[in-house]
Amino acid sequence: MEKEIRVLIVDDHPLMRDGLSTMLRQIPQVLEVGRAENGQEAVRMALGLQPDVVLMDIKMPEMNGVQAAREILKHRENVGIIAISMYDDEETVAEMFYTGIRGYLLKSTTGQELRDAILAVASGEEYFCPEASIVLLRRLSRKNKNIQRELDNGLFNLRELEIIRMICNQKTSREIADIICLSERTVESLRLRIMQKMGVRNIAGIVVYALKRGLVDLGEVEL
Repeated sequence: MEKEIRVLIVDDHPLMRDGLSTMLRQIPQVLEVGRAENGQEAVRMALGLQPDVVLMDIKMPEMNGVQAAREILKHRENVGIIAISMYDDEETVAEMFYTGIRGYLLKSTTGQELRDAILAVASGEEYFCPEASIVLLRRLSRKNKNIQRELDNGLFNLRELEIIRMICNQKTSREIADIICLSERTVESLRLRIMQKMGVRNIAGIVVYALKRGLVDLGEVEL
């Protein structure tokens, strides 16, 4: 039997909450555990109901989705938050990305895409809809044109590539954690996963690998 995935819905519009609830009922292994209509309620319910996944609206009264996501992850870093928004502009997507969320969907999403996102995030992976992925890719690609090639290779995801760049720019795990709103322990785990994928043993190995692959320019790295 597949593990049950507990999901909390957060949106200030009743129609949207009802629509998401209807879609969730079509996913056999998903259990809706609650609905919140603002950020403050979302934080309270996320800490009390212990969901595996939170479907988080961004523009809400009292406390917006960015603030709510940060507060939830401060106390429950392993919960998978998926932003669900009608906005796909770079500022909105990037702001949510740097709160440590694991997914981003537009409110025009399909039931199948919602299912795929929930299953991915519940298993510890990330899921960003094509529109959000393009925005994040464009943001990273302004710094380095080889980002698309690495994503096509499938070895690293967008968050790992951003962490690689920060490591090469001499950011400590604590500094990286502060920037992307994750715990230092989580950043350390991501760093170890990056090292395993690269086949290197230390930070210097990450820098050398990134330079050889063109993920950073030599001028960016202080050796």
